[in-house]
Amino acid sequence: MAAQMAVVSVTSAGTAVRFTATPTPIRRLTIFSPLSNAGPYQYVGGSDVSSAVYGAALPQDGGGPVVIDFAPGTGDLSDFYVDADTSADAISYVAVLV
Repeated sequence: MAAQMAVVSVTSAGTAVRFTATPTPIRRLTIFSPLSNAGPYQYVGGSDVSSAVYGAALPQDGGGPVVIDFAPGTGDLSDFYVDADTSADAISYVAVLV
């Protein structure tokens, strides 16, 4: 079982950043909010993610983890985006690959 780990930074608050542009089938995704974020929140969701539309909101004080398990053949890392209230905030993730 292989895993992929990365940090995804939001360069400009209010602009969604894709986890990866490369299709990457996954079995599980675990998302964390690093303690170094200025906050107050980081938002994870689809391409339309924002402070008003999101799947998960992680607080800046090390929120998480958020764990998502996928049925075989249904999860793809390239479907996930992050946005934040503060520029330069980030999330980190660990993805278990198929």
